Amino acid sequence: MVDLKNDNININLTNNILTLENIFQVNLHQYNDIIQSNYNFCET
Repeated sequence: MVDLKNDNININLTNNILTLENIFQVNLHQYNDIIQSNYNFCET
């Protein structure tokens, strides 16, 4: 059974990252680090 709660958390994190990129013009290296950090956080 899919855990919809976790899926929603992942979507919210992604939306937050995209917003931060737009405001602060985060470069691609930082962007990838942030995505990887959030992915690892959600996996644990």
